[in-house]
Amino acid sequence: MRLPLTALFSGLVFANGCVEQDSSMFIQGALPLLPADCQVSNQDNVFLPSGTLDLIGRKGYSSFLKVLTNLPATFNNQDVQQDQTRSPNFPDYGAVDNNVVIFESASIDFELKGALDATDFLEIAAAGGLTCEAGSCTSNADNEAGKQEEVPAAGTLFNVQTTLNSAQVVVTEAISSNTAATLFTAFTQAATDAGLLAGDGNVANPVGAQNTNLLVLPGQRQRLTMNISLTGTTTGSGDLRPVKSAVFPFGVDVCIGCLTPDAAYCRKFDAVAFAIEQENCIDGQDIPTAVCACVNALGEPDGRIVTNDSEICRTP
Repeated sequence: MRLPLTALFSGLVFANGCVEQDSSMFIQGALPLLPADCQVSNQDNVFLPSGTLDLIGRKGYSSFLKVLTNLPATFNNQDVQQDQTRSPNFPDYGAVDNNVVIFESASIDFELKGALDATDFLEIAAAGGLTCEAGSCTSNADNEAGKQEEVPAAGTLFNVQTTLNSAQVVVTEAISSNTAATLFTAFTQAATDAGLLAGDGNVANPVGAQNTNLLVLPGQRQRLTMNISLTGTTTGSGDLRPVKSAVFPFGVDVCIGCLTPDAAYCRKFDAVAFAIEQENCIDGQDIPTAVCACVNALGEPDGRIVTNDSEICRTP
């Protein structure tokens, strides 16, 4: 009996104790989750150039990745019909495809670039959560340099009949909730250490905040280049082979207060949280649903919004 290639190589992969990147599957892009129906499809071909995450909620950034495979199906209808003709009385339990990939997790790490003095404050404030050098910071998962963070992923990928490059959507986190919480704490503490925030959290140095990208003002954003790779197993013949996609780089801009500022945050600027009549599928991700608005003597929004360039609101 001839074994499929997946079965022949599975023993070698497990013997080595590691999973190497498999070029037979790859992430084509990240799909946008639009408020119209809050659904994505593997037929969608418009991808997000980047994402945005408001760290106020300490929630992760959910990604909907379009993944393709060129692992060919290991059976087709013609093979099944021939087997039934040869043994018509043998129970047909269905064919088993060795090249179905079931995704179980994703490995993520990131790089952040900024001003040298800002990244120095960040590294100290992160207390081992970031490794910074020459204005560039990288994630330090589990306090071990070079170790990627593992997060759950869900999705199944396969080709049908003789087609190749079939696509499916795999759901995972580009930024985990643990990383989001770490970044929120690091940026807040770094801003305090830099003298931009007072002990009560209020803005102490508006001019310095404008010149330093430590996410003190709602409009400030810091780009993270996320490196995402998916890990799964192939099925069939009882031999499961671990596979891993090539790394997919995806940019996510993190901020504090640019999408979903709450009342406590806006009070730092003598402002109030003003809701925007705009639907969103996931709060704090990609689409703003509130702003910090200045108010008049009657406590009503006066049209001014706290951004990078505006000063803290002052009551007339």
